[in-house]
Amino acid sequence: AAAILRALRRGSAAACRCFGVTAAPLSRAQIVRNLVLIVVAVTGWATPGGPVELAGVALALAAAAVLAAVLVLFDDLADLLLERNL
Repeated sequence: AAAILRALRRGSAAACRCFGVTAAPLSRAQIVRNLVLIVVAVTGWATPGGPVELAGVALALAAAAVLAAVLVLFDDLADLLLERNL
């Protein structure tokens, strides 16, 4: 997130190739995505452990799959919602 912010402040037009090849330039959307990833990681690290139940594991895996899909497609979703391409 810090490196992207520095690049944006310098006016860099470099493409973000975090989740594949794309021609889209770096934007604040990648900073937001990286900050969300940091929050998720810190929350998982700071949350105390407890007994593991199968239903909880299944729910956690389903939620992780949805969150992963959203984060991988975050640039496309940001373009769609912010209408930068119009």
